[in-house]
Amino acid sequence: MSEEDQVKEEQQNGSDELFERFIIKIDKGQEPLRIDKFLQARITHATRNKVQRAIEFGHVMVNGNLIKSNYKIRPGDHIIVYSENTPENFEIVPEQIDLDIIYEDDDVIADLAAAIDVGGISPINIPAASASSAARRKGRSRQAILASLFVRRTLIPILLTLGVLLPVLGAVWFVVPAESPFKAVGQELPWAMLLIGPVFLVVGILNMLQVRAALRGH
Repeated sequence: MSEEDQVKEEQQNGSDELFERFIIKIDKGQEPLRIDKFLQARITHATRNKVQRAIEFGHVMVNGNLIKSNYKIRPGDHIIVYSENTPENFEIVPEQIDLDIIYEDDDVIADLAAAIDVGGISPINIPAASASSAARRKGRSRQAILASLFVRRTLIPILLTLGVLLPVLGAVWFVVPAESPFKAVGQELPWAMLLIGPVFLVVGILNMLQVRAALRGH
């Protein structure tokens, strides 16, 4: 029995069963290259010594045939790399880890998913995604604050205007001629304008300072 037939028989034998790990189809534009060098560059964590041992043990076949380490691949070659380990041995089982979730945000998940899809998670693109999400959260927070302060921001110019205008109108009553129609309102209204005007002015200034402090805090 030839060596090739012996290896094929061992692959069909239950005790020495081999499992396909890599199936590679050589492109038409591929230049001739030693198969050990090719697989070393193609398979992650593979060394040339490991590849050569796999070829020696008959775990690498090209076009259904056993080859040697100096075999040069050609366009159209069909390479199969076998392993003695079952596929189940390479299954990744997630580990349950108890974590305290301090804050959840769908934008962070979306950014991480985009990072994985583009180039995988790394210390380079994770901070960028987090910074992008933080910027969006900050923008939404500021918009919410502006909406909650809408009424106060609308009343501030009105209060400031009344705070200045009412005392002026009240003072005008005392300087207009006696025959002016303005005198017909009596003294109660001018005095009320003189007293209420400063109150409106103070309330307007306090609201303006509080709104400015709220916006600076975000």
